Amino acid sequence: MEGNNMIKFVTNLFVEQLELDAELQIERAHRAPAWRPLEQSERPRSIVVQFRSYVTKQTVLKAAWTKRNIQVSGSRIFFDEDFTPAVYKERGKYKEVRKILRERKIKHHILFPAKLKIFLEDGKVKVFDNPVAAAHGLRDFRIIMKSPAEEPNLETILRAAGWHTVSSRKMTPTTEMIDAVKSLLQSKEPDNDH
Repeated sequence: MEGNNMIKFVTNLFVEQLELDAELQIERAHRAPAWRPLEQSERPRSIVVQFRSYVTKQTVLKAAWTKRNIQVSGSRIFFDEDFTPAVYKERGKYKEVRKILRERKIKHHILFPAKLKIFLEDGKVKVFDNPVAAAHGLRDFRIIMKSPAEEPNLETILRAAGWHTVSSRKMTPTTEMIDAVKSLLQSKEPDNDH
């Protein structure tokens, strides 16, 4: 639908659908890359829009989220932030539990980067800082969430393989002295080439 001018297409979309000013200062707009060929029945790829101003971006998102049901050619479109793949992966861990929360009509949001915020009936708010904390905390609400396995960091993986990084090896006076003696002994070894 966008033809060969994506910036013009999204500007018109924001003006017509969100009733915003035409001076949106869009720097770039393009389709997200395809990871594999699309089938006919699949959704089109997302459109990524870069604004010159953070305030403008927030204005567009707020207008879209307030209006909610925005349709183009009979298809509903959604607006969201563009996050890194790592953030999307963390947020994706809430997919099943969000479905349960919607079914139970429990209002909730995902806060940046991947915190779950639940609005309780008594007006209080409960925030879980990460998916692992949410899996444990949601038990109090009789909601079962699969506890995501924590992925080891690079240092843990290297240590398991026998590597030592500077931070993984504690330097004490004893280890410093042992290292110095080893270095001295290696320097005093006779050279086999003579």
